[in-house]
Amino acid sequence: HPVILSSANTFSHAKLTVPFSDYVTRLMAPQNIENPANNSWYLFGDNDYKEWQNVFSSYQQPEYILAEERLSGFTASLSFGMGSSGTGVPFHVHGPGFSEV
Repeated sequence: HPVILSSANTFSHAKLTVPFSDYVTRLMAPQNIENPANNSWYLFGDNDYKEWQNVFSSYQQPEYILAEERLSGFTASLSFGMGSSGTGVPFHVHGPGFSEV
């Protein structure tokens, strides 16, 4: 199954579509600290909700998130990400969010 990867530079300009198996076996190898961020590829933000439904449906949301949904009428938008050992998404800002590691 193909996945859309993003580079780690600001605004994730570069995108790369590869089979998931290639990402895990070839691109998720531990990275050298000298590797520039735009050469690191992450699976995040472009999740195919239909394709990954079994992953999303198995996640148990914290009760306080569910309570907020009941009070506000909004539904949480679930997402997940994966990256290689020795990498990390550079400092960035965006709107409200809740993250778990």
